[in-house]
Amino acid sequence: MNRFLWLDDAPVQSTAATPDPISVSPKEFTKKRFAEIDELLKLAEKNKDVNSAIQAQNIALEIEESSSNSASDKQKAQTLRKKANQIQKDIEFGDKLPDKGPTPSGDSIIKIVREPLPKQQVWIHDAFPGSVLPGKAYQYRMRVQIFNRLAGFPERLETPADAQVIFVAGPWSEPSDPITIEAPAHVFLTRGDDTKEEVTVELYKWYRAVWVTSRQKLKIGDSIDIEDRVDTPDPTNPKEVYAAKVPFRMDAMVVDIDFDRAARERKIERGGVRFLAPERTSAVVFVDSTGQLQERVEALDRTDATRSLLKSRVWKAPKGKK
Repeated sequence: MNRFLWLDDAPVQSTAATPDPISVSPKEFTKKRFAEIDELLKLAEKNKDVNSAIQAQNIALEIEESSSNSASDKQKAQTLRKKANQIQKDIEFGDKLPDKGPTPSGDSIIKIVREPLPKQQVWIHDAFPGSVLPGKAYQYRMRVQIFNRLAGFPERLETPADAQVIFVAGPWSEPSDPITIEAPAHVFLTRGDDTKEEVTVELYKWYRAVWVTSRQKLKIGDSIDIEDRVDTPDPTNPKEVYAAKVPFRMDAMVVDIDFDRAARERKIERGGVRFLAPERTSAVVFVDSTGQLQERVEALDRTDATRSLLKSRVWKAPKGKK
């Protein structure tokens, strides 16, 4: 049996083999149709083929609308139809929007009013490739060197030796205030399980202009390298929801877990800092590709200010759009 699908106002003949419903029972016919859907979905994901996804979606719709199929078959067909539609969106939207680095929130921007100075102002930009890394803090100082226009003309100088100086350097400036480059990904420890020898971490990722979050279980030797499907704004209509595959990847591998770590939370009060009573908690140590270590402590991450801020920034689907 040949079927025709209309794509972009042009008929496209389906080449998938369709069983003859007359030669098999309705139940067997539906079973083979489900197998055809599975094969089309595999082709769609493997070859990034929108047509295969649309064919699978159409077959699933036929099963849903057939009065001879059971309620469970219709429910299964509905699930596969949604999956086909999701794969179609993944293919169509996958490369439409480039990832951008996180931008500071409005409340973190400080407006500075500068008065005119009697001296020439000099601006510098740290634009050397690889010199600025996300999550790092930098301080700068500078000095100006000017070309000595009288270099090589000792007869025109009161001190002839100055003609040998090609560049005249001024004094070094004071160090600038620390400048922190916001990291595009964060990890926090939420739970330790000594029976399974694993920890649960909460991941935050800046993805296509929004913050998203996911949870992952880790053991010693595991790296933070997963893909999780989370709700994001639809690239074609920000008011709609698009369940995107988000790469939660960080340059971090678990090298140690302590399920009986002593920690004391600090409370900043008017008179100074007060330490609360010590408690037993979990801790995990990560190492990156440069050998730098990072430790996360469960008791401290519970009240971490950065985590609280990120929670408030995570994108949430509009009501009724999930």
